[in-house]
Amino acid sequence: MKAKYICVLLLASLVVWPGCALGDGDVTVSVTGSPGHGDWLIAGDGAAVITVRVTTVGETVTGVRFDCLEPDTYGNVDIRSVDKVPYRTTFATKKSGSVPISIVVSYLNESGGPEEYGTIRYLDVDHNRPYRIRGIDVLPEAGVYEAVPITVMMEDAYGNVIDSRYEDDSGGTPESVRLFGTTTDGAGFYDGATYGHESVVCFAGPDGACEATYRTGTKAAEYLVHIMPEDKGAGDEWICIKGIAGKEPASVSIFVDPSTGTPPSPAPVPADGISKYTLAFSFFDRYGNPCAMTPVQVATSDGGAVHDLITTREGKVTLFYGPRNAAGMITITATSVLNASITTSVVLTFASSDPVAMVLTANPQSMPSNDVEGAPPAEVLAKVMDVAGNPVAGQTVLFSIYHPEEYPSSQVAEPYLAQASAVTNDNGIAVVTFVPGTFNTAPGMPGHVAAAPYDETALGTCTVTALWEGVSRDISLEWRNYPYLRVETSLSAQTVAVNDTVDVTIRLIGDGWALQPDPVDVVVAVDRSGSMLLDDKDRMVYAKEALDVFISRMAEGRDRIGMVTFGSSGYCDSRWGKPGIDYSWMDDASYSATHYPASPRTYAGYATLDLPLTGVQADVSAAVDGMVPWGGTPMRYALYTALQEIVSNGRDDAVRAVILLSDGDYNWYGDPLARGIGKTPAQKSPTDSNFFSDGTEKYTIFDDLGAVQNLSEYAADAGIRIYSIAFADSITAQGKETMRILAESTGGTYYDAPSGGQLAGIYAEIAGDLRTVAGVDTSMDMPLAAVTINNASVPNTAAAPSLEWVHQDGRSTTIGSVLNDRAPPLVLIPVYTVNEAEERADWEDDRGLSWDVGSVVLNQVWETQFSLQVFTPGNINLFGGSSLITFNGGDDTLVLPDTYLTAVENLNGTGLVSHQMAIRGVNCTNREKVEDYFEIVWDLEYDGIMPVMQELYYMRAGEGMWYLYDNAVLPGGPVHEEEFTSHLYVADFPKGDYHIRVYAHAPDADALNQTTAAISLGNVSGNYIKIT
Repeated sequence: MKAKYICVLLLASLVVWPGCALGDGDVTVSVTGSPGHGDWLIAGDGAAVITVRVTTVGETVTGVRFDCLEPDTYGNVDIRSVDKVPYRTTFATKKSGSVPISIVVSYLNESGGPEEYGTIRYLDVDHNRPYRIRGIDVLPEAGVYEAVPITVMMEDAYGNVIDSRYEDDSGGTPESVRLFGTTTDGAGFYDGATYGHESVVCFAGPDGACEATYRTGTKAAEYLVHIMPEDKGAGDEWICIKGIAGKEPASVSIFVDPSTGTPPSPAPVPADGISKYTLAFSFFDRYGNPCAMTPVQVATSDGGAVHDLITTREGKVTLFYGPRNAAGMITITATSVLNASITTSVVLTFASSDPVAMVLTANPQSMPSNDVEGAPPAEVLAKVMDVAGNPVAGQTVLFSIYHPEEYPSSQVAEPYLAQASAVTNDNGIAVVTFVPGTFNTAPGMPGHVAAAPYDETALGTCTVTALWEGVSRDISLEWRNYPYLRVETSLSAQTVAVNDTVDVTIRLIGDGWALQPDPVDVVVAVDRSGSMLLDDKDRMVYAKEALDVFISRMAEGRDRIGMVTFGSSGYCDSRWGKPGIDYSWMDDASYSATHYPASPRTYAGYATLDLPLTGVQADVSAAVDGMVPWGGTPMRYALYTALQEIVSNGRDDAVRAVILLSDGDYNWYGDPLARGIGKTPAQKSPTDSNFFSDGTEKYTIFDDLGAVQNLSEYAADAGIRIYSIAFADSITAQGKETMRILAESTGGTYYDAPSGGQLAGIYAEIAGDLRTVAGVDTSMDMPLAAVTINNASVPNTAAAPSLEWVHQDGRSTTIGSVLNDRAPPLVLIPVYTVNEAEERADWEDDRGLSWDVGSVVLNQVWETQFSLQVFTPGNINLFGGSSLITFNGGDDTLVLPDTYLTAVENLNGTGLVSHQMAIRGVNCTNREKVEDYFEIVWDLEYDGIMPVMQELYYMRAGEGMWYLYDNAVLPGGPVHEEEFTSHLYVADFPKGDYHIRVYAHAPDADALNQTTAAISLGNVSGNYIKIT
């Protein structure tokens, strides 16, 4: 309209010369609109003034006629004909738009003849102020986390659309609407950049549309939106957008009844012709909402008919399997049609309810005695079966021990059963715990009984008896104080279907006494001279911390530690030196109190045995904490004292060592290597600093050493290693060389530690070096050319197999090994799959498997897993006494424990039942003439037997929300094309269009239908919500 208005002004400015007919340039038309609106008229607000002015010379105007060309829409001008100046009329209307006004000027030409000039002027009429919301265009249902366009239209009191034509022409701001919405679960409005905003303002466009975009949240729910025009007098509206879960599933879960365990798994049911399973598969979208009305296929492992189902509004499909008269297993698999990667399976087992037999085993059958550290007890397992070898649950089995007339004299406690009875589980197995006998431990070890002898190869046996319904079974169990290995076996499933595979795991654990390290007798000889107080973190503090690490690496009870310190004799106070910050006395008292709690103390000699050899680590830690530095460096005397403690009190079977730490050159008592002149204490005082100066080769003679005064020779002759540590940088090259000779000539190690931070690592390394490592060569053979099934030997040939080895990458056959003495365990052999060709050749050679395990050391766990396909039903003993572990060059063997597996016949899928429901023919029978109610009819079809809930909802255009108005419960199906009727009273309902939705639900099926056409109630030309 702005362009048209300019065009009119240009035409009106043209000049027409005298003697010419009137033209566009001879007539000027001006319009005065509503106050403050220029030439725009406001609908229903006053009148516009239209004025015509003729600017030619010589013509005589006889009159002007005004007419609205669309009077039926806008009405007409107030004065249609004017014959004198001013040529003017007025125009008022309640209808907005562009109004065409015809203007005809009558005049006489130069000859006096009558002529006319005509033009059309368009008058712009704007709407009045917003009066109400005219309509809302929105989807009442949308996917979760989906953007939903919302269009709002407003109108004035005269029904004119609130648009932006005037504001676009004049540069003003159009009327607007503010929308408020739910912001839970990621919902919210789009502001042009991001989603999730609680409110947004949208402005009317040229067509009146106020447009916003709202995104539903991730939860399937109803999201409310409040629409409020900025002009408060225009009212407000609420709408509801229902977030619907996606139909493409992203996950699935399963519920089975009956089930057992945590997490629950299907419990076997009796094959009694009565019991059955209920299965419910639940499908969810990527946000965890149930996927309603999504297609699912359910299949059975026997390849029978596939069931095509639709999920309920809870996202479920429910099926039933059974009853069965024969024991067996079947796998049920449910798969999404829209996303085939979403699938799950469950194995159902029908077990015999008529028990007839029992077998007995234990895992392990040969085990460590109860005195072996960390050795677990054994499990005794009694399995109750029917005539076909199928497991039977719920049977009570009694257990007892038959003790021999006499146990070995080294046994100090008898074996016992932790439980006297047990009830068979779903796999037909009753389990009790067997705690083996306890043998006496070695002298000096925890648990040692002085009155009983010690036997390092002790062996005990007894018989465990299981009794059930008059059936008795015995098993012999043995325990040793365990020279080498123990073995554990396990199965991935106790019961499988014929033709299925089972994963077998064999685990060898090295924890016998023959693999234990030799005990350690070690004396730590620590320099406590005054120089150990040097440095800002004292050297002695570093030494104490490193010794704590060393102590923690020793085995309490088995390993013994003694401590010798050397420095001054008599009264010593750490504050005499430089504790803490050197050359500053400010922190001496506090630093000494913290790090030298025993200061001051009195030492009885220059080298003192502060702690004899002991296996109590707390005593060692206390001795370390009690050191107080001061004085010289009588290294020879300290080393002599430490060696004498081990020679006098050390154990013959122990690793014997002295760890010598010093931060300075030796002086008092002279050269540990006795390389120079020797003097007895009577001849020369050992503390004569002039005679025994730093690094001297002179030495004090120890009479009891005889001719061997070189302490490294003395230590080597006594089988004692010396580990020496030259600490800090104050030791001369000569002093370090002396310490190196002391260590290396005895089989020990010399360490140079310039800084205190290195000490902890050095002591830890020494601790590791003191521990001896023993291993045992091991091999294992598992022949399966014949298999014990239902207590009878059955040939297992390639032509007629009962068991067949199966290769599966990453699963069969795998081997791996870890050292389990640390956290996390040290991986010795990463798990790998054995070469298929090699393993198949091993199997086909003799219908068995064998392994060269190699050397197994203490705390090593070696494990293999392999898969066997089962072809014969019954109770199968996989190892049956013929599978052996051989070690120690063939001198020792260990039998793999009896390990039972039940194989049952496959069941077919004819017992799988699903139910379906449908609603058809939803209609309003009186839609042509609605008076007080809608009469709704529909047909229901359901082939199940469960109760059915039917619900009816209505939604009025203008609200967008479904309201429940009727429901009814059918006591049970089946229902075949039965018609139902419901009445919705609408006499006091607002006029408009209505939709009806019928929903039916049973525990095993759902049905949903919605009327396809609106039902009109009265005049529906008013406010609306457009349902698309």
